[in-house]
Amino acid sequence: MKNALLVVIVLSVLFAFTSAAVAESEADKWLREAAKPYKGTTINVIGEALPPLDSLAKQSSEFTKISGIKVNVEPRDMDSVKQKVTADFVANTHMYDVFMNYFSWVAAMVDNDWLIPLEDFIANKKITDPSFDLKKDISNQEWLNTMAAYKGKLYGVPFTVHTIFLYWRWDLYEHPEERNKFKAKYGYDLPSPPVTMDQMRDCAEFFTRKKRRNNGG
Repeated sequence: MKNALLVVIVLSVLFAFTSAAVAESEADKWLREAAKPYKGTTINVIGEALPPLDSLAKQSSEFTKISGIKVNVEPRDMDSVKQKVTADFVANTHMYDVFMNYFSWVAAMVDNDWLIPLEDFIANKKITDPSFDLKKDISNQEWLNTMAAYKGKLYGVPFTVHTIFLYWRWDLYEHPEERNKFKAKYGYDLPSPPVTMDQMRDCAEFFTRKKRRNNGG
């Protein structure tokens, strides 16, 4: 149970680390006090080996420095994650405290009594940063319900989303006039399609037009 309580501390504080300097200082102060009963505890996290999990692992060192709580992050392919977590639950070996999973797994895991509702811990003010707002810092209620809720209760939060397909208007991206205007403004050829985040941002800005103004000339 002690490790389960720490899940909310991890969630709230890791998001706080990305805030401004003043908020960061307040988060550090709160964390030191909230984590005192759990100092020396280890939280084991397993998830798919993707950049967001790598980022979590890097931020966890700062979390450990302030709280005294160690966080082990185990990156695996997603099939291995499911196999290892399921084996852990079935054998009741308590190897993992936090794990990444596909939202489609939630129902079966709840029906097997393997998960605890997240709201139960968020309601505990002793372990939840008072500045942490689930709906503001993570996502709106509709998205939370879609991704990590089952039978009216929330069991996790969205951590990473895979964008499988990118559709773009070939006729616009290949239009001579649009291509000339784009290069004149941004200094490089209009990518068809955009492949980096900088290109996505530039294209979104470029193709955002005032109402009733036609694209493609």
